Amino acid sequence: MNTRQPRKRAGLAACLALALCLAALPSPLAAQSLSIGVTPGAAIPMFGSEESFSLGARARLDVDWHLPGLPLVLNGGFEYAGVAIPDLSGNLSIVGASLGGGLFFRPVDKLDLRLVASGGYYLGFYDGDSGGSIFIRADAGASWRLMPAISLGLSAGYSNYLSSPKPFLQTLDASLAITIRPTPEKHLPKLEMPKVELSPLFPVFRTYFDAHPFGRITLRNGEAGGIQKVRVTFFMKGYMDAPKTCVEIDAMKAGESRDVDLYALLNESILGITEETRVQGTIAVTYLYNGESVALDRTETVKVYDRNAMTWEDDRRAAAFVTSKDPTVLRLSKAINSAVRDNPSPAASLDFRLALGVFEELGLYGLRYTVSPTGSYAEASVNKFAVDFLQFPRQTLEYKGGDCSDISILYAALLEALGIETAFVTVPGHIFLAFAPGMSPDEAASTFSHAEDLIVIGSKVWVPVEITLVKDGFLAAWKEAGREWRENATTRAFYPLHEAWAIYGPVGLPGEALDLGKLGGTDFRKRFDSVMRSFAEREVAAREVALKAEVTRTKSSPAALNKLGVLYARFGLFDRAKVQFEAAAAAGGKAAASAHVNLGNIYFLGKDWEKARDEYAAAAKADASSWAALLGLAKVDYERENYGTAKDYYNKAVALRPDLSSKYAFLAEKTDETSRAAAADGRAAVEWSDK
Repeated sequence: MNTRQPRKRAGLAACLALALCLAALPSPLAAQSLSIGVTPGAAIPMFGSEESFSLGARARLDVDWHLPGLPLVLNGGFEYAGVAIPDLSGNLSIVGASLGGGLFFRPVDKLDLRLVASGGYYLGFYDGDSGGSIFIRADAGASWRLMPAISLGLSAGYSNYLSSPKPFLQTLDASLAITIRPTPEKHLPKLEMPKVELSPLFPVFRTYFDAHPFGRITLRNGEAGGIQKVRVTFFMKGYMDAPKTCVEIDAMKAGESRDVDLYALLNESILGITEETRVQGTIAVTYLYNGESVALDRTETVKVYDRNAMTWEDDRRAAAFVTSKDPTVLRLSKAINSAVRDNPSPAASLDFRLALGVFEELGLYGLRYTVSPTGSYAEASVNKFAVDFLQFPRQTLEYKGGDCSDISILYAALLEALGIETAFVTVPGHIFLAFAPGMSPDEAASTFSHAEDLIVIGSKVWVPVEITLVKDGFLAAWKEAGREWRENATTRAFYPLHEAWAIYGPVGLPGEALDLGKLGGTDFRKRFDSVMRSFAEREVAAREVALKAEVTRTKSSPAALNKLGVLYARFGLFDRAKVQFEAAAAAGGKAAASAHVNLGNIYFLGKDWEKARDEYAAAAKADASSWAALLGLAKVDYERENYGTAKDYYNKAVALRPDLSSKYAFLAEKTDETSRAAAADGRAAVEWSDK
């Protein structure tokens, strides 16, 4: 061979051109589309070359760039071949660089077929001499992907090292092909999403959509084979803290379709939306295909209504607006709680009196029933899918008005904040509220003279209230609600709030608490006292006629006087009750014991512990077996912090009346501030003796 400088320069130019070509590829695209192949094998001289050369070895480094979306490949390669020259007892070494292109196919997953033609420049080295020229090459190969980054296969090729007047060397090549992908090629997903259906989102139901779907998609497996571990998530940036997993499917066969419900756990930020808007959400699907992880994303636009929007397709939805833990609601309810507890009236139950007090405070506050200009429950309930505007309790207090649904929501929140169970009641075109007074049906029947105005469901009693009559007072609102309940027997519906909350949980309205001014003050106390007295007069009027007749018939017997006094006392008419009890006590003897107990109860409720103890002691002296007298003495000593004697009296009372033990168990316990607070209701209770 002759050394030729121009040929060396041409070879260096070819290598430089190859390097520049590879370097010019866009780096992200190149990283995803490049593969590097190493093909060690045999070079077999053919087509006359076998007369001068014998079997040799070859190794080639190929860099392929796959054109995205096309079955084409660009190729650059470096190679080495060594063949023996038997006649000269020596070896010829050849190095070369080439550029070319060809076709690339993947008939089935993991199987790659490649056909490439290229040309370049080679240098041959023998016995210290060198020379070069151009060469052409064609090769075909098949490889199998063992893993996303590595394939193993076989390659066969033809090489022609040109010279003049005839080829210098021609070989057939057989090689082992090892292909490495710097960035493993990602499988293009063939899982299809032919149908996407998304309903609008209501911010107030941000927790509801965590367990109830707002949309549905259809998945179709378009892969050639089955897929495994299919996972679907949904995410809305800014309004969700993390993607919500909607479903996980173990496997789907090729061609199989599956409907999937979409869910979303929305965060509190969505309650800041005050105008209808549209937000982009991402539906992401991941799955395994032939052991390789495949991902598919789809962005969709979701309509999001404002935070006050709701449809009445399910009346229980209003429960989401009942925010009983709102700071403004808690402040108002606690003020009423304190004021009502300061009133000694034992009429009905404490929960009944608290509910009455809250209603009257709303009237004093200036709350009024108004129909929203954007519509009302009456209009929206006709079209169950019409969007209505509902107010949160704090908003209704701020605006000092709302329609029937708004005021019912506010009243429910205030009562629930006091631990009073509530329920929504619907009749055609209207919604109002009912609350549980904490009384059994028998207790309610013996307390209320108008049982027809109560709702009894199972073993629970409910008091309905027409909240829109807030300016007319509690008693009028109760009477009207009772009428509405009775007259709509076939069309009414009843939804306990706690059951509705289990589906439509309450959400907190962002923002600061309102300054409502002084609550539960002198004006409230006067109004509450007046309404309670009116209630008492109404309930007593229907029963005192018969008891007065009994007093006359028995010539003012202590028992008859005491019964009449108990009627007055149970409804807080203590001035009238005291007259009857004192007359009965004046008779003396065992017959006067009950009257002394009841006088003690009146003083106890007025927190006059000394007089209360004197009356209970007089009752115990008149009748040593009076459990009511013993219980009264225990309660007085408890209030005076004589806990030892309180426990002794309590044990004696329970020995006579074991059923009292659970209600008054605090009298026998070591007392501190915590236990005294927990026993507050029992401490305020008295047992009237009507014998």
